[in-house]
Amino acid sequence: MVSAKKVPAIALSAGVSFALLRFLCLAVCLNESPGQNQKEEKLCTENFTRILDSLLDGYDNRLRPGFGGPVTEVKTDIYVTSFGPVSDVEMEYTMDVFFRQTWIDKRLKYDGPIEILRLNNMMVTKVWTPDTFFRNGKKSVSHNMTAPNKLFRIMRNGTILYTMRLTISAECPMRLVDFPMDGHACPLKFGSYAYPKSEMIYTWTKGASGKEIFLLNETLAKKKKNGIV
Repeated sequence: MVSAKKVPAIALSAGVSFALLRFLCLAVCLNESPGQNQKEEKLCTENFTRILDSLLDGYDNRLRPGFGGPVTEVKTDIYVTSFGPVSDVEMEYTMDVFFRQTWIDKRLKYDGPIEILRLNNMMVTKVWTPDTFFRNGKKSVSHNMTAPNKLFRIMRNGTILYTMRLTISAECPMRLVDFPMDGHACPLKFGSYAYPKSEMIYTWTKGASGKEIFLLNETLAKKKKNGIV
């Protein structure tokens, strides 16, 4: 696996570690005085840029974490922000969600005082991400106003958090025997498009209550009971 490398562009002795380099750069930024000149500020920014670039030095985003070794586990959870409409004619439902995925990529481990690298969506294209798709989805839209609604975080131990805002329309098989008093459970099935289970698996995030999924089913049942849909 590829770990963080030293930054060759900075003229330091060979004994200076990558962790110390991060610490020195952080100290420069945190101890800025009002009178610090722009040249020093520019140097600090450039140093952080080099550090971030070093994480990707030799990184191949075509290969999943643990390629040729253990299965890649992707932990997921969903926060439903709105649900509906539900169509009994088309037998489908629509909902807005925050879809969160977490996995560990040891190639992105780093040392230093910064616990979390908070990055924008531009970093998503530079590292490996799960090729998740919704198996019973009819149409899924990723929101892009005013910029792609995506959140990307890298922790020191290589843990990745990737969150995106989606609008999903998915199939919901309905057995209408007591319309409109029927109650239905609408599943949302997802998985990897290219990887088999022997290489990548999905698990529900430990500690997630499942409230979001319960609300999805409960809301649909209430709407049916009240004759809203």
